[in-house]
Amino acid sequence: MVETQEIQVVKPEDLVRQYGEDSLTQIAVRALQAGRDLRMKGFSGSQDALAMSAIYGQVKQTYVVVLSNNEEAAYYRNDLEQLMPNEEIMFFPTSYKKAYEYTKIENANVLQRSETLNAINELGGEPCIIITYPDALNEKVIN
Repeated sequence: MVETQEIQVVKPEDLVRQYGEDSLTQIAVRALQAGRDLRMKGFSGSQDALAMSAIYGQVKQTYVVVLSNNEEAAYYRNDLEQLMPNEEIMFFPTSYKKAYEYTKIENANVLQRSETLNAINELGGEPCIIITYPDALNEKVIN
């Protein structure tokens, strides 16, 4: 006779809720509520996105998340979109195809930058999450 085991499926919202109850997450929440800036490091896998989802659920404000590079930022955005499908998550890329080739513009990225800036403008102070990386922040924007 083969013994069967029951497999429990955890929904993303349940995982975020449980993560939000963690003592380290609560320390971060209290720091943000006190008006302090927060830098978090030492995460592995999608743990950083889980932390952000849990924190955002408790302290709704605008966050700018700066990751190391375009690829890391894109993966992070995807993780957040899966964990928080109903929230405003924006991506702010660089205009260029490669960070060191300033003559080759990527039209899709130019459009994405413009859409992100317009969305921030239209939100009028409503909370959102903006994901970017240093190369994109260093690039100048027309007023």
